[in-house]
Amino acid sequence: MRQQVLLLLFLYLWSSVNANDCLIACTREMKPVCAETNSGELGTFPNACNLVVRQCEEPQKNWRYLRSGPCAFDE
Repeated sequence: MRQQVLLLLFLYLWSSVNANDCLIACTREMKPVCAETNSGELGTFPNACNLVVRQCEEPQKNWRYLRSGPCAFDE
């Protein structure tokens, strides 16, 4: 009986995990990248991994990589 309860609990928790959850672990490596949204908003990210996380968290903004290095905000 206990095993069945644990199995049901596991299945419930597994099914409640949203496929859109952004469970990505990035290093703290500082290799800045510049990205832009579909509305023209610029953003500098510490590294490409952090950009991937933001793309996952905000798919509606459609963040896309522009170049390595920080953005020049006077563009």
